[in-house]
Amino acid sequence: MKKQLNRIIEYGLIIIAGLLYSISLKYFVLPSKIILTGTEGIALSLSYYLDNYNIFISLYLIFQSLLITFGFIKVS
Repeated sequence: MKKQLNRIIEYGLIIIAGLLYSISLKYFVLPSKIILTGTEGIALSLSYYLDNYNIFISLYLIFQSLLITFGFIKVS
């Protein structure tokens, strides 16, 4: 029972961290036009250049899904 409670707490913390990250992107990074590093930076710079935030969302999802797939292939 305690192991299951710990797992629920861990998943809850992961969800809270993801929400905080998305809020910081939406309300701090995107309005100030700061370019981040990594795949987020590539997606942000293209969305700033083309003046379309939907490009950022699409590229970010593509990059993250590629990284997750690569991680599953290499780790497992």
